[in-house]
Amino acid sequence: YGADKPDRSAKSQGKSVKTQTQSGCSARATVGLKLAIPLGLTCFATACLDKTPVDPGLYEHLSSVEDSATLSARITYIDETPLDIIPIGGGGGAAALSAAVRLNLQAQVAPPTVAGTRLQASHVIRDGNRAYVAYNVRGDVFRGGVDVFDGLQSSRPQLTSQALFFDTDVSALDKAGDDLYLATATANESFASPAVLELLHLRNGGKSITETTARIPLTSFAATGVTASGGLTYVTTGSSGGLTIFDANLEPIFNDAIADARAVAVASGYIVVMRGTPGSLRVYDATSRSLLHDIPLGGANIPESKGSLFVVNDHAYVATGDGGIVVADLAGGQVLERLPAPSVAGLPAELTVSNGLTWHQDLLFIANGEAGLWVAQASGHLGTLNGAPGLSVLGRIDVGGSANYVQVRGNRLFVASGVSGLSIIRLSN
Repeated sequence: YGADKPDRSAKSQGKSVKTQTQSGCSARATVGLKLAIPLGLTCFATACLDKTPVDPGLYEHLSSVEDSATLSARITYIDETPLDIIPIGGGGGAAALSAAVRLNLQAQVAPPTVAGTRLQASHVIRDGNRAYVAYNVRGDVFRGGVDVFDGLQSSRPQLTSQALFFDTDVSALDKAGDDLYLATATANESFASPAVLELLHLRNGGKSITETTARIPLTSFAATGVTASGGLTYVTTGSSGGLTIFDANLEPIFNDAIADARAVAVASGYIVVMRGTPGSLRVYDATSRSLLHDIPLGGANIPESKGSLFVVNDHAYVATGDGGIVVADLAGGQVLERLPAPSVAGLPAELTVSNGLTWHQDLLFIANGEAGLWVAQASGHLGTLNGAPGLSVLGRIDVGGSANYVQVRGNRLFVASGVSGLSIIRLSN
C-alpha cells in the first residue's frame, strides 16, 4: 500500500479551521502558513495510490471536534477483559507469556469517519497521561485524522479532541511542547509535491487540538516518518525524498537523499533511517550528523510501504514487512538477529507481514497483519541486553482481527486493526 501518491486531483489550499464546540457552534480561525524548502503490506500506515480529494467547496482542510457526545460514542469500554493467548507451534510459549505479563482489554475505539470514509489508525504516541493517534485511509481518496486521549491511567480513558482532514493523510506524528508534528500527504496541488510536514497546536494542557500553525512542503509524494527531539524535527519522505532535519524555527538544516525512506528514530546518540526495496538502515551520529553505517537488512521489498523501528541503547529493532523483524547493532554496523515473518496456512504471504513492533521489558509485540498480534520473548530486559536478544515466539494475542500497528507506552498497549479500530490494553506483571 502506497506511501507515495503520484496522482492527485486539484484542490484549493485549506487556510482555515472549523471547530465544533460542545454547543455545536462553529468558530473559524485563520491559519498562517510557513513555507520552507524542503512501508509487508501496510495500508494501515500509508494510504494507497491515486488519491482524490473531496469537493473543496464542501469541506475545509481541517475540522476540529470536541463535542463530548460525538467523541464518547466511538469508545466501547470492555471492563478489563483478559485477552486469550494462543500458542504458536506447540510448547509452553503461551504459558510463559501468561506468567510474564497479564493483558486486559480496557477499551475499543471505532475509527473516525471523514466525508463518509472510514479511517484507520496509522501511528500512536503517548505523552504522560495522554495519547495521540494518527489516522489515514486506503483507496483513492486523501483523508486523515488525529485523536487525543486523556486519562490513560484510569480504567476508562477519555477521547477529548479530534481533528479531521478532508484532503490529507496522516502517516505518523510526534509531540514537542504544545505542538503535534504530522507526517502527511495532501491532495492540495498548491504544494509542489504531496509530502507535507504539518503542525497542529494544542491547548488545555495538551487535551485539545486548536489549529494548523504551519504546513511545510517536502519532496516526494508522502512524508513517512517524523520525530521531534532536542528542539529539532526529523522527517522522512518516500521514493524521491530522504531525511530532512529542521531547526526550532522550522528551517531545514540538513538533508540526505535516501531512496524509499520509510521511518526515522533518534535515540542513544544515533539518527536511524529505515529504507526499503531492499531494506536497510542508514545510521548517523546524532551530533555531527556524519554517516556511520549503511546496514543491509533485507526484506521491505513491497514498494510504497511504511516502516517501523525503535532504538534501545545500541540496538535497532526493525519491522521489515516481508522480511520479518531484524535486530541490528548500530555501533558495529551489523545484523544481530532475525525473526521471520509468519507463514499462516490459507493466508497469502503478503497479508502476514511484520508491519510494526514495540517492546515491554523482555517482550517484543509484533503486528503481523492478518496473522495477528504476536509476542516474542528476549533472553533479558531489552534495555539492558548486550548482543543478540535471543528472541523466541511465545504466542499470539487474540485482538479480534488483524494487527497493523502496535505501540506500548507505559503500561498501555495500543493495537491498530485497520478499519476495525484501535484496542487499548492494560499490561501488568
